[in-house]
Amino acid sequence: MADKDENQKRENAHRQTERRDQMAFHGLRALLILNGGGAVALLAFLQAIWDKPTAASLVPYILGGMIPLILGAAASGWVHFIRYQTISMDFAVAESSSINRARMKIPLCGGKI
Repeated sequence: MADKDENQKRENAHRQTERRDQMAFHGLRALLILNGGGAVALLAFLQAIWDKPTAASLVPYILGGMIPLILGAAASGWVHFIRYQTISMDFAVAESSSINRARMKIPLCGGKI
């Protein structure tokens, strides 16, 4: 009876972790799409007004508005990359118990997991 309750708790915890993982994945994907779409929309607007002499004063502001959108899209892509690398390392650790987790580093980040 106790084993059955413990297995049920483990399964519930696993389901909750899977749901959280899916929410994080879809949230990051939405941020990537929104930031990338906003940058593309501003770029299309910039292209449309580029040759108009009266709109020349808007160009620095449009370019300034694109910078946070591009940085947001890049950060979202970076988080996906780090997440993928971390999951890959977790699978490698699970397959080989002789790997010392303290020595594993996330590539291009310099942080330890």
